[in-house]
Amino acid sequence: MTHQDIPTGPIVFQTLINCEGMASDYQLLSCNSETAFVCKQVLEIFQKEIAWDAGKQKNRNVDVLMKVAIKFEEGQFRIILT
Repeated sequence: MTHQDIPTGPIVFQTLINCEGMASDYQLLSCNSETAFVCKQVLEIFQKEIAWDAGKQKNRNVDVLMKVAIKFEEGQFRIILT
């Protein structure tokens, strides 16, 4: 990524993590139109490279709607789970 490709605001997406830890239904919620390509690349990384764990409630696996915000700082991105 070049300097001008890095978003100035956070990239926010959500995904459904089912009770087996499988993610689906990724949706971009916040992304700058000038950096949409970068947003899509970040989303692809999460779709292909991240292993999720199922949510737990009363010691049972449950489905969870996970919202993730990503901020770029000093050429790296930082993940903020919300």
